[in-house]
Amino acid sequence: MPLPNFVAALSVRKVTASDLITGAYNPVLFVDVRSSEYHTTDQIGSSIWIPLEEITDGNGAERLQALAQAYSQAHQAEPTLILYCTICPGAIQAYRHLQATGLKLAVLSGGLTAWRQAIPIHQEANVLTHAIATTRKFLEQASYNTPSEWHFQSYPG
Repeated sequence: MPLPNFVAALSVRKVTASDLITGAYNPVLFVDVRSSEYHTTDQIGSSIWIPLEEITDGNGAERLQALAQAYSQAHQAEPTLILYCTICPGAIQAYRHLQATGLKLAVLSGGLTAWRQAIPIHQEANVLTHAIATTRKFLEQASYNTPSEWHFQSYPG
């Protein structure tokens, strides 16, 4: 890891698969910051896909702020956005770009690679039943006009 990335990684709030399994961070929304070719091959539960390029150009930050605000209104709780990529560097870059937004952020330590080592895909639904179900229900209530323009409907519970 190049020195600037190493130094940046030291100031990033990281969480592990174990932290998430034990419910240390609830509620959570998983945010996949990888490119589409990686996102379509594997992802965590009902992850929200916002590629790093959208975050660095500012559009992704606006989308995430709208998501977090809509989620908070619907659930009366601010979610922690768990940013992840394959290993970690992309998520760290996304974290650095999003720090000034005031969102509750964390990077999944070791990325999807570490996640899959801890939680094989066939066990994921059982391990994160509540987090995945809550995210899926929330996203089903969102209607998409275009990938960058989201509209949210509140729903009970």
